[in-house]
Amino acid sequence: MNTNPLTPQELEKYLDGKLIPEEKYRIEKKLSESDFETDAIEGYENNPEAIKNISKIKKSFRAKFPVKQGFISIAVVTVFSLSLIFFAITYFLPGNDPVNQEKIQVAENKSTEKSQVIEQIKSDLEIEDSQPIAIPEQITYKKTVDNQVKPVEKSTNPEKMQIQDPETLRVESSSPELNIIINEITNCETDYIHDLKVVDYSRIYKTLIKKYRYDLGGIEARYQNNESERNTYVPDYEVELIPYRDFLSIALGNFVQNNFKDALKDLSIISTQFPNDQNANFYSGLCYYNLGKWNKAIKAFDETIKHQINVFDQEALWYKAMTLIKKKENDGAIEILEQIIRKKGFYASQAETVLEKLK
Repeated sequence: MNTNPLTPQELEKYLDGKLIPEEKYRIEKKLSESDFETDAIEGYENNPEAIKNISKIKKSFRAKFPVKQGFISIAVVTVFSLSLIFFAITYFLPGNDPVNQEKIQVAENKSTEKSQVIEQIKSDLEIEDSQPIAIPEQITYKKTVDNQVKPVEKSTNPEKMQIQDPETLRVESSSPELNIIINEITNCETDYIHDLKVVDYSRIYKTLIKKYRYDLGGIEARYQNNESERNTYVPDYEVELIPYRDFLSIALGNFVQNNFKDALKDLSIISTQFPNDQNANFYSGLCYYNLGKWNKAIKAFDETIKHQINVFDQEALWYKAMTLIKKKENDGAIEILEQIIRKKGFYASQAETVLEKLK
């Protein structure tokens, strides 16, 4: 225990810097013997503005409790003074100011928003750089509609599950194309947009899609002149909030027109805001295929296949086989085709025809 505490007079002189070197050394020696006093002084030095009104508080205290001579009284006043410092620093810290907290939150949100704009621009530019494959080879809107598995109505399936958080509906697998149970009975609600089958997320998606609008052409020209700005430049932009189904309809509307680049841009936004969204996974795979991005297409189909929601399982497996053939990885394609035939699913007959050509 410190038996020689600081007096209020010593404390004030030390804080005001009015001590000669010898006195300053003596007081600092006292401080070194008391963790409480040291913490209080350090707190004051780090936040000097926090205790501008402490003198008024002290005067009020002295008026009510006159200081008497004696070691105990001086010690009590000293402890009280230090406690006031702690109270003032704690109360007046910037983080405890509601107005200041709101400003900090706004600044953080703006910073996050700018980072999201930069990432969206990078994705858009990468998509713009791709080139569609020949039209006869594309999986067009018409081919997709004509070749999609028709789901069984929910009422015929007592084991139909209600969709939960998409983050939890995920099945990891090192070989997602293997051991998939092919079944035309889907395990969740489905819907149709532009006659394209989709997973119905209306029960769980309440957040609006946030899309940033900007002049991509002007950004491309700027980047060509200064490549280093790709990670820092934020153009003028507008924020648009759109309900999920409406936004998906816009994306698939572009797919209907065989505008795969714009469709993919919007599907990428959905994937960013709703990771593991099955509609974005599957239709992104088709867009990547049509743009000749085979590896990205396979990744998107794998994400679709290994997800617990099985709405697109058969389609994704079939189109993954087609993508492997495009990559001239026939062994992998043959393995998947044989699996499709064994399961006697929707694509079994087509798989047999393709398999004969590969062997």
